[in-house]
Amino acid sequence: MLVNLCTIVPDGVVVFFPSYAYESQVFARWSESGLLARLEAKKRVFREPTGSSKADGVFRTYSDEIHHNFPENGKVVFVELK
Repeated sequence: MLVNLCTIVPDGVVVFFPSYAYESQVFARWSESGLLARLEAKKRVFREPTGSSKADGVFRTYSDEIHHNFPENGKVVFVELK
């Protein structure tokens, strides 16, 4: 479903996870199954770092990517739900 969603949404997509631990488990499974590669073929993938001081940099880069590459390629970012 997420790959299909990323195919039809022209801009960025934000996916929230309930915790960093769960996000890591999901990413490991997606990597093993090939789903992560399929997502990366559609959009650039950003992950929120566990240190909150580094998160601003990731979101800034994400925003810059959308502004500079729109409309050629949207972006996808994964963050935790706090």
